[in-house]
Amino acid sequence: HIFGQYNAVFYSSFNNRVGNPSTITIRQTLSHISIYEECVDGYSESVTASLVKLTQNGQWHLYYTYLTHPTDVRLKQNDDAHHGTAILCIKENGLIEGPYFTNRANPTSGDLVLTKIVS
Repeated sequence: HIFGQYNAVFYSSFNNRVGNPSTITIRQTLSHISIYEECVDGYSESVTASLVKLTQNGQWHLYYTYLTHPTDVRLKQNDDAHHGTAILCIKENGLIEGPYFTNRANPTSGDLVLTKIVS
């Protein structure tokens, strides 16, 4: 069970890997999982999401694709909405982390670190 609210920091090649804070909410039922992220310049929501247990090490991973919705006027003018994919490893003590990739006109990548704050 990974549902709840998380403090998150993403380190993106878009801004030289400077840490950007956000809040992520994971909703989870027996048959569905969704991810919603809110940050200073917009929000994103998952399009697909899946929990996968890797057979080689038994580690659980959260795979999801998302669509961003910029609210910052400068980003809206540049039509900076984009899709992305995250592959996050579920660790102990409410920690989830891993890489993400986007399909921006200038593709970006980075790392996302989530720390659980509310179940």
